[in-house]
Amino acid sequence: MSQAARAAAKAQTTQADVALREHAALFDTSALGVLIVRKRVIERCSHHLESLLGYGADELIGNSTRVLYASDEAFKKIGAQAYSTAQTSGRWEAEMNLMRKDGVPLPCHVQCTLFDRTAPENGAIFAITDLSAVTKRQRQLEHQTELLNLAHDLSHLLVTVWHINEDRLEWTADPERLLGPRPASGAYPVFRELVHPDDCAAWLANRSQAFSDVAGFAQEYRVVRTDGEVRQVAVSRQYES
Repeated sequence: MSQAARAAAKAQTTQADVALREHAALFDTSALGVLIVRKRVIERCSHHLESLLGYGADELIGNSTRVLYASDEAFKKIGAQAYSTAQTSGRWEAEMNLMRKDGVPLPCHVQCTLFDRTAPENGAIFAITDLSAVTKRQRQLEHQTELLNLAHDLSHLLVTVWHINEDRLEWTADPERLLGPRPASGAYPVFRELVHPDDCAAWLANRSQAFSDVAGFAQEYRVVRTDGEVRQVAVSRQYES
């Protein structure tokens, strides 16, 4: 072999080595868990997936993918579905539990792509996403949404103390949001004068009941504010001795 040919061969080998190292780096730094499987035996496993499943470096290599399933039945059934679908359409994906080394199921999204649809025995690559973190973020988001909704509800809440014997309302917050701007005199009309005329009879009936019955109750009626705006009001009453 001439010196030029040897130099060319060496350059090609160097390029191949660089490409392999680049591929290995991509494989092991991917945010996805990645498996390369042939005949349902694990040939390569990304460090991220090893960590997710609780295994040490290269500990999964050479194992049957059976170790990732909860039972023989699941191993056979899901495997058959995955390879059949991937062979037909090129790809299979599903949400399922993979078993960690400690026996704890890990919710995942799994995607399988065959290297050669005409020859499934040539292997497949599996891309695996950990859904437990997504579920945790989802729960946090739902909790934050509940808190925001609660804050919104509380921002519209007014609490009053009704001194029945004196027939007097004591507001724990400024009632302008409900009753409207204060009149020039600084005092609001008697509350019953602000209840919508069409709702006044029912409101008076509940009011009369309150004098003789200490059970709490809920009621909805309309209030006509001092500026003429009509507000729908939901009232929950509780009694303190």
